[in-house]
Amino acid sequence: MKKSLLLIVLAALFISACSSGAPKGIEIAEVVFAKELSENFEPVDSTEEFYPDETINVSVRIPGRPREGVLAARFLYMNDLIAETSIDFGQENSDLLFSVGQDTFTGFYLTHDDPLYISPLYNVELLVDGKSIGMYPYTVIPPMDAIPTVLRSSMFAAGVTDAIDPVDEKNNFSSSEVVHFIGDGDFGRMSYLQADWFLNSGEQITDCTAGITVDENLPDDRFYFSCELDAGWPAGEHKLVLTIDDEKVTEETFIVQ
Repeated sequence: MKKSLLLIVLAALFISACSSGAPKGIEIAEVVFAKELSENFEPVDSTEEFYPDETINVSVRIPGRPREGVLAARFLYMNDLIAETSIDFGQENSDLLFSVGQDTFTGFYLTHDDPLYISPLYNVELLVDGKSIGMYPYTVIPPMDAIPTVLRSSMFAAGVTDAIDPVDEKNNFSSSEVVHFIGDGDFGRMSYLQADWFLNSGEQITDCTAGITVDENLPDDRFYFSCELDAGWPAGEHKLVLTIDDEKVTEETFIVQ
């Protein structure tokens, strides 16, 4: 299981000049991710892809000058909340003035002590007065110096050597055996490999779920995962699902007789 991250979310507000007929409530005109935000919180170098060590910047443009309402941003990884913050327009609007147009901009910043996981499964959820108004996805991509992670081949075996060579490669096992899954390929720095095992009933064997974080570039290398059931494997066809950076790369089956 991946370790938790320490994250800090900051919110900032920029108010442009507007007419007295501006709406009271909050409406969203545009949401843009960016490498940076300008001093008035407009996006600079817009993107939806970030490196693991980068701050996630979100610019939200709102028509007019709302005089009430709470805008909240919830940063999500998969379906898990990792950080959140909010701006109360009724309390903060009156103190900030900067005339460049007739829109209001908010800026949300997600900073972190540890690198973010490489994954396409990030979202920012925006809420107005507690009601969700949209999910906005972004992706964390491998660092610039990481080699591409590629799985070239995989197999099941009864065991592995210290050099991670397979011992008795096969796809048929007895009920009491430990099942080993071995893969080889190129593995880039900061990639995360996870093995999930499933019985033929569809039940996940959570005790066997395991992951490997790649600390450095490893070209032409190997890894393995293993699973053993105390009560023995039931007869039938079972499977392993391998994900790399939260994307499924292979699903392999083996048979217990």
